[in-house]
Amino acid sequence: MENENSNSYSRFLLVTVGERHFGLALSDIREAIALPEITPLPASPKFFMGIISLRGTVIPVIDMAAKMGIKEKYNGDPLDQGVVICQIHDQYYGIVVDAIESVISVQVSQISAVPQLSNENTSFISGIYKGEAGLTILIEPSLIVEKNDLTAIVDNAKLSA
Repeated sequence: MENENSNSYSRFLLVTVGERHFGLALSDIREAIALPEITPLPASPKFFMGIISLRGTVIPVIDMAAKMGIKEKYNGDPLDQGVVICQIHDQYYGIVVDAIESVISVQVSQISAVPQLSNENTSFISGIYKGEAGLTILIEPSLIVEKNDLTAIVDNAKLSA
């Protein structure tokens, strides 16, 4: 008998970081913008780039490549860089990506489970999708930054604003 979830879909924003393709779950994303000027804050974690002001709101910005340990460089146009604005409850944060591609709908039955690797933090990876462009790692934006890190970064950003 066919699984009742086999006809359900999840939507993802396709982005590129380094030379890798990722799908960010659309449920946590509020908008995507061109890369603005980012104001760095002293004594911040390596993955934290600084803050931006978006329509009067101070938003902390995270470097997705640094957070995920991606070292290879993007070979595309640097003007493709953008910030994906995400929301966790009432907190906003931005994720810098090398390119924002498109929005896709993926049939849930086409999403493969994440292999469990020892000593690796893959909790933010929700699955893997094999599409026309190859393998796409599916990410839950709300899990990229641990809640205590995000709270500390937001509090620091508010003090600096």
